[in-house]
Amino acid sequence: MKKIKALFVLFLLCQSITAQELSYGPMIGFTGYDVNINGTINGGAGFSSLNFGGFIDYQLNASFGVRGSINYSVVKEDNYGAIVDRTWNNLFEEAKIQLLQVNGLVRFDVNKTYNKGFYLTSGLKVSNVLNVKIDGAKSDDFYAKTYLNFMFGFGIMSKDHIGIEIIPEINVSNTLDYFSDTNTSKNYGATINLTYNLDSIFKK
Repeated sequence: MKKIKALFVLFLLCQSITAQELSYGPMIGFTGYDVNINGTINGGAGFSSLNFGGFIDYQLNASFGVRGSINYSVVKEDNYGAIVDRTWNNLFEEAKIQLLQVNGLVRFDVNKTYNKGFYLTSGLKVSNVLNVKIDGAKSDDFYAKTYLNFMFGFGIMSKDHIGIEIIPEINVSNTLDYFSDTNTSKNYGATINLTYNLDSIFKK
C-alpha cells in the first residue's frame, strides 16, 4: 500500500513539473545553404521546400532550457561537377533529398523570462537521408546516410505564443559518400523557423 501511495505522489509531482516547465507545439521553416567541397568536385547551393515538424521545450530555470525537435524536409541541391583538363563537366543538374532531421538545442533567454522575448540558441542537427533522386533517378551512393550540423542563432518569442528563429549552421561531418576519401563538404547556411507554443494556450 505504501508503495502505491509513493508511486501516486511521484506521478502527481511529475505532472506538476511537466505542467510548469514543459512546452510543445508545431513548427515550420526553410533552409538554405552554399555547397562548399574540398576536393575534386564542386557544388552549387541547397534550398529546402517548407520544412514541417514539432518541438518539445523543457525549462531548466528562468534563463536556460533545452529543446528537442524533429522535422521532415525536402532539399534540392544543384550544379555539381568537376573541372577536367580546364573543362567543366557536369555530374548532375539537380538532386532532390528527403530528410528526417532531429535537433537538440540549448536556449538562453536574455531577459530572464523564459519563453518571452529574445533568446540565443545553439546545438546539433542530425540529418537522416530517407531518399535521394538525382536528375529524376534514384541514387543510394552519392550522399552520406547521416550527417551532423552545428547550429548557433537566435529567436524571439511573442506574447501571442508565436516564435521566430534564425539559426546559422555548418555541417561538421561529411555529407558526401561519393569519393568521400577525396571530397569533403563544408556547407554554410541557415534555417528560419516559425513556432507556435500550444502549451501556453492550454494553460489559460
